Amino acid sequence: MPSSVLVRRCRYQCLGEVAVISAGAALVLLELLERPGAVPGARDDRGLTAEDVAKSVHWSQGAKLLRDTSARLRRQEAARAQRAQDETARREALRQTFLTGPLREALDLVSSGAVDALARDENGRTLLFDAAARQRESLEICRALVQERGADVRAASSGHQTALFESTIKLWRSLIYPDRYDG
Repeated sequence: MPSSVLVRRCRYQCLGEVAVISAGAALVLLELLERPGAVPGARDDRGLTAEDVAKSVHWSQGAKLLRDTSARLRRQEAARAQRAQDETARREALRQTFLTGPLREALDLVSSGAVDALARDENGRTLLFDAAARQRESLEICRALVQERGADVRAASSGHQTALFESTIKLWRSLIYPDRYDG
């Protein structure tokens, strides 16, 4: 049952002289608030939140419960967003080490599984593309990605190019235009 319907039903049921809201209704409200995608401050067609309804019928315990639950859910969402941001930063730092770090470090990242050989970036590129683009030691890192981590050599980017194709184009450009293209 959508929370706006429950809020309306609760409002209509509680308009009498004595406002009685059962513990069951409170549990249903809290259950709805804790569902994924629930919006604690959601308003019904009259612009009322569940907390507003609880206040209007002088249900102070319910209003406090709803306010506390909403605050807890906002804190949880903020913590979840921060963890996602930290994980993204960690992955990017590993990727930079993989791309520009010494060969031994890059191979250690592959062997330890710290980098996901199958993960794709926003352009559909895997780490195999990055490994093939390294100026030195690319063959050793590509071999480790394929043999140890199961990287797909046929994986294509969103531009429908494989890592082999992109590295071949890069090599061709550096041979044909050595002054204009530094690799």
